[in-house]
Amino acid sequence: MATGEPSPDDWFEEFKKLNASSPPQAPGVPVGGAGPSSPASKDTERRRHHRFEIDEASAQLYKEGFLSILGMGKGNLARATIDISEGGAQFLVHERLAIGTKVKLRIAVDKFQDAIEAGGIVRWCYQSAKKKEDFFVGVQFNRTEPAQERKIAAMRTWFTSPQYKAVKQSRARDKIDLSKLQFPP
Repeated sequence: MATGEPSPDDWFEEFKKLNASSPPQAPGVPVGGAGPSSPASKDTERRRHHRFEIDEASAQLYKEGFLSILGMGKGNLARATIDISEGGAQFLVHERLAIGTKVKLRIAVDKFQDAIEAGGIVRWCYQSAKKKEDFFVGVQFNRTEPAQERKIAAMRTWFTSPQYKAVKQSRARDKIDLSKLQFPP
């Protein structure tokens, strides 16, 4: 052993002394001791509401602007609603939308025989890696009324419930075409 090196038994004691002070700050956490559960650590995650997947919904998404007021530029851009929260929604769309584009949206859910209608702003848009003609777009709602938030909360309760998940799994099993399965002789 070289001079000045700790013995094999002393290294752990030295390690504990060095780490006895507060742990190093995680990336994205502001200095000041904010831990992962504190509000200050939410700098990396800017959403106030968690999104949930939504099925069996029809989606309509239109650019807001002069042409749409005249009825000329009012083509539905949405293919589907991917997920939603009280603060916004993610859509699968036909074309790239510029960040900052003002939009009007309507999401109708047959189960509730109701729809959510809101204005919003495009916060991000990415091209699909699987299909070049598809784009995913995140829309932040301009403002939601308490009634809209209650509708979304009711949807969250249903679409995240164990009952719905069981129904969804059952439907997925029913879609399997047994004639295409090959069983050993």
